[in-house]
Amino acid sequence: MGLCVLLCVLLSAVSPLRGDSSCSAPSRPVCYKPSRRADEDFTCQWTTEGDMTGFSYTLYLRNETNGIFQNFNASKELSYILTFESVSLDIQLQVWVSAHRGHSSCSSASTSLRLDQAVKYPAPHVKKKTRGNELLSLECQKPGDNMGAYYEIRYRKTGDVSRAWSYKNSTTEDYKPDLFQVSVLREAAYEVQVRRRAKEVRHAQWSDWSAPIYMPLKLDKPPVVKWDVELRKNKTARTLKLSWEPPSAGASVGGVMYHLSYVTWPCDTQPSTLTISNTEHSIPITLSAAQVTIYATNSAGLSPSQTIAVPPVPHLTVCPPESTTFLKRNLSKMESDKKLRRLCWEWYRLGDGQTRDRPAEVKSATLRTATNITEIAVMEDYVRYYYFVHLRASPKRNPHTLYSCPVYKTESTPKVKPGNLTVVNVSYSWLEVCWQPIPVPELRGFLTHYQLCLSGDCENVPENQTCKTFQHLTPATEYNISVAGATSQGLGPPATETIWTSEDPTTQTGTLKKWIVTIACLVCLCLLAACPLVCIRLRNKLPAVPKPVIASVKYSPNTQEVHPPKEEVHVVTLECVQKTPETLRVKLEEGCRLLREGGDAGEEEEEEEEEEEEEEEGMGTDEEQDEMTIETNECNIPLNPNYKCQTLRIPEVTVTTEGTLREIECEVTSPVYKNGLFFDVKVEPCENMGTSL
Repeated sequence: MGLCVLLCVLLSAVSPLRGDSSCSAPSRPVCYKPSRRADEDFTCQWTTEGDMTGFSYTLYLRNETNGIFQNFNASKELSYILTFESVSLDIQLQVWVSAHRGHSSCSSASTSLRLDQAVKYPAPHVKKKTRGNELLSLECQKPGDNMGAYYEIRYRKTGDVSRAWSYKNSTTEDYKPDLFQVSVLREAAYEVQVRRRAKEVRHAQWSDWSAPIYMPLKLDKPPVVKWDVELRKNKTARTLKLSWEPPSAGASVGGVMYHLSYVTWPCDTQPSTLTISNTEHSIPITLSAAQVTIYATNSAGLSPSQTIAVPPVPHLTVCPPESTTFLKRNLSKMESDKKLRRLCWEWYRLGDGQTRDRPAEVKSATLRTATNITEIAVMEDYVRYYYFVHLRASPKRNPHTLYSCPVYKTESTPKVKPGNLTVVNVSYSWLEVCWQPIPVPELRGFLTHYQLCLSGDCENVPENQTCKTFQHLTPATEYNISVAGATSQGLGPPATETIWTSEDPTTQTGTLKKWIVTIACLVCLCLLAACPLVCIRLRNKLPAVPKPVIASVKYSPNTQEVHPPKEEVHVVTLECVQKTPETLRVKLEEGCRLLREGGDAGEEEEEEEEEEEEEEEGMGTDEEQDEMTIETNECNIPLNPNYKCQTLRIPEVTVTTEGTLREIECEVTSPVYKNGLFFDVKVEPCENMGTSL
């Protein structure tokens, strides 16, 4: 009987039996251990196709040396774990799996292997990944045997699943970290997967691929944070609203997380931390200063951090009396409450009255020890501090500010005087004076008022006022002005100024007119006295009338430029016109009439032309002068000495008592060259008619 069962098993190993068409043969079983250690158990796995509901599986092992069988019932699972004590490790085995349900059964093909040489590492776990400019650095967790392995890395750019993978192989050493690097483009994000296989093993198998590792771009910049603070209705706490922009798409591959660090309770020694994935968050804060730090992380690393400093509410300049009463009243109510309530005292030194110049100090105090800030804090004398009293009913509730106020441990008088005391406007009956406030470090106490004095009359000015107007003053009067700051301990040094008021405009107008008249008279006298001096000086400065100077030039024949003479010959015909006494008398009368009309024009000629004309007339003969005298007497008109140059150019007619008609008839006019350019007329007797030109 046993022989028959063995024969059936052998036949099923050679060729799978299918009792029913619904039975689908499983795949070849794969058996392996997760490391190279000898005490590791083995896992055998197989797969099926089709609907195998209700089938049970049996795993068979046959020793190829002695033919001994081993079977293991896997029930309805698709895997089975073989303990290393239950199997032979150093011999060759035939392994297959059989599926059966009722009378239906089928078997897979067999696999030959040695179990001690069958190793399949689990999928690698990347425990560290960093990205440089063009390199991806990966570090995987070593397998259980801490031995080296063969690694295969595949990677591709994100955003396109159809893109082909790029591969790189790497080998690690025993007992050393499994590190490797991949060269990538700087401006691209990548998807990376890793698998490995044992070294020096005959039946080593590749592990499964690791989960996708996304390598985004490096976060080079801190988050750009926008924030806003809202005061709550009770005015004892605030809400800080934060928002920031996400990084670029390449840097957001694989997701981005944001890490916030802040302090809501000032007395906490450690800040609260929060990690979120959204880009908005609200934080409850007190009325004092707050600070929030935020940075982003992705698969490539951390971004630089961004710190948001939220200033406190505006500081009070003085501590209101009702605030102290309010604090005492609330403390008395809390003391009657049985629940534990804690207070947080926070204080810091003010450098300029509004900003702190040193880090804030905090101290927790229970209601039993809470009395006064000056008893709790260590403070300097004459230095202004600012403190807050924060309250938190329970750790789960948000804190709020109960009280805030400026404080001095010890006060004194101001150290310096008010600055820049100036009279900005002044008139005959009023003036306005202004000054600069005393700096807070020099006050050495709370400023209560300013004492302003005008020539001995003093009055107090509120501490927030730095200008004052005085009216009903006396015109043209000297006034002494002084101002000093005052604290609860007394007055500080005063600042002084002396000023004169102007004169009354009604009395000033008459005096001004008198001065104007006096000055005008003096100016006129000065001008009259200066005129003769100016005239004499101008006459002395005018140049003398120049006289013509004829320079004597020595004649030098060698320096003369001689041109060859040129001669022109003109043919001139002279006609002798016989003149009758009637003709001469008519012409003489016409000439006298024309001379009488043009006599007035000749009087306006210049003296130089008269002198030239006299010289020309002097060159004539005595007979011509006598004839001119006779003609003038006959016309009975005053003749212009330059009458011969008139445009009419009347021929000269000389009538003498000694002349005869023959002489008159025989007078001829002869052309004579003058200056080589034009003719002049000369009257000659008839016997000279043969004269050539």
